[in-house]
Amino acid sequence: ITNYTWNFGDGSYAYGKKVSHEYDNEGIYNVYLIVTDNVGKNASICKNIVIDVTPPYTTYKIIPSSLNGKNGWYISWINIKLNAIDNMSGVKETRYKLDNGGWKKYNGAINITTEGNHMLSFYSIDNNGNVEDRTSIILRMDFTPPSTSYIINKNATNGWFNDDVNITLFSYDFTSGLDSIYYFIDNKLHRYNGKIRVGEGHHIIVYYGIDVAGNVEKPNKIEINVDKHAPNIEIVNPSDGIYLFGRKLLPYSHTIVLGNITISVYANDNLSGVSHVDFYIDGSFKFSDNKKPYSWRWDEKVMGLHEIKIVAYDKLGNKATIKKEVFIINLD
Repeated sequence: ITNYTWNFGDGSYAYGKKVSHEYDNEGIYNVYLIVTDNVGKNASICKNIVIDVTPPYTTYKIIPSSLNGKNGWYISWINIKLNAIDNMSGVKETRYKLDNGGWKKYNGAINITTEGNHMLSFYSIDNNGNVEDRTSIILRMDFTPPSTSYIINKNATNGWFNDDVNITLFSYDFTSGLDSIYYFIDNKLHRYNGKIRVGEGHHIIVYYGIDVAGNVEKPNKIEINVDKHAPNIEIVNPSDGIYLFGRKLLPYSHTIVLGNITISVYANDNLSGVSHVDFYIDGSFKFSDNKKPYSWRWDEKVMGLHEIKIVAYDKLGNKATIKKEVFIINLD
């Protein structure tokens, strides 16, 4: 053998039985060796040389493909797919670690199904032994909406309050935290700012919380009934006039009754409703009626000027009083 000729595939040549060559760039090179003997005969051999000093590059894809919550939060389970690329020697394997778990070989989608803050780390290795720097991403997940409750500053009687009511709402969210509370009352939507004051009437309040991640609580409902006023009452019978055994004979400027008479009362309460009506004669209790029409038959032996007093109560205990003087003679 008289000559060894080396073609390194990058435009460089060398001669000799044993040579060395340094490549400036990565790539796949065809290296040829031609050997010539002393009578001019030659033989050749070719091999591919892969120069790879760059580690792989790993990307990730999250499904759903975009945040389905707010403020950087996911509000559903997610799948993460890793994809490693190496243009030279090729990817040997990809490894990942979730939270405080150990490193695992990636062989499919990574499923995350628990709430909280998660850290996913991953890297890849190519067939030439180059190791990628680790990449870490934070994934924040909250699937549970807030839970909202209320406190009322006083107790109800028969489902009714006898004065204005203050309602305090408070909500808990242990993952992403509470963002806001909204409530709907009297056909208007409000953002809760610390207190709800409810006045007289029948009210339905619908309220719900929203957390930082965007989870919306299922609406809750409470009914608030406030009645601050006494019933309306009127003595229907007897009115001013002259009566004979309960029958009105003539109109008159005063009330004069001969014989017994049925005292009839109109009582009404548009809110909590009338509970009962009490009848008094000269301050002495005589009868209580809890059904319409409210009445009592006055058939006692009596003579002279007397006072009829009527007290009507609603279901909260609010009361109204009306009085009327009559001159009566009943000797039966």
